Amino acid sequence: MVAAVECIDVSTLRLAEYALPELAEDAVLLRVHRAGVCGTDLEGIKGRRSLRYPVIPGHEIAAVVEMIGSRAHRHIRIFGRSPLQAGDRVTINPRIVCGSCHYCQYLPGRQEMCLRPSTYGSSLGSAEPPHLLGGWAEYLYVLPGSELIKLPDNLSDDVAVLCEPLAVAVGLVDRFQRNHDWVTGDGFGVDRTVVVYGAGTIGILTAAAFALAGANC
Repeated sequence: MVAAVECIDVSTLRLAEYALPELAEDAVLLRVHRAGVCGTDLEGIKGRRSLRYPVIPGHEIAAVVEMIGSRAHRHIRIFGRSPLQAGDRVTINPRIVCGSCHYCQYLPGRQEMCLRPSTYGSSLGSAEPPHLLGGWAEYLYVLPGSELIKLPDNLSDDVAVLCEPLAVAVGLVDRFQRNHDWVTGDGFGVDRTVVVYGAGTIGILTAAAFALAGANC
């Protein structure tokens, strides 16, 4: 049996157990080493954000590949040296895009605009098999359409679990650079001053990302 922390209603968590699911040909099973606690996890548990109850929260993970379906390489995108092998250390993009809406077709680089996304730890509930669709569990079942990112050997699990919040920060800086320009005076460049309000995890990582991009922060 596999242990998981499950949210079954507003502000109601329980320790659940599930049998290890049988792996489909187009899926991957990860053994979770670290799982972060995101602000969106807490907001969902408190009922301030939509969750699909029951649900296993968590989408910030550092994990190891336990099993790989025979056709998974055709259905799951891998960032890093291929092919994916059992024992590889990975993290996951928590969003699965539909691939067919207007934005997926014409703006594939803007995954946040997908009209029908699925998200580990929130919209992918645990009521139906394979159940293990959130990071607060011993194992995570990776569905087709997902994206896995291989982790370098010199990156510890304690640091690697921050990959997803760091991606939020880097994406913010990148989007600001692309969506604002010097004509309107909204853009920033080297030696420009940027103020980040808030010193939580995302705020600190955003400040670091702006600093690496050349801004005074």
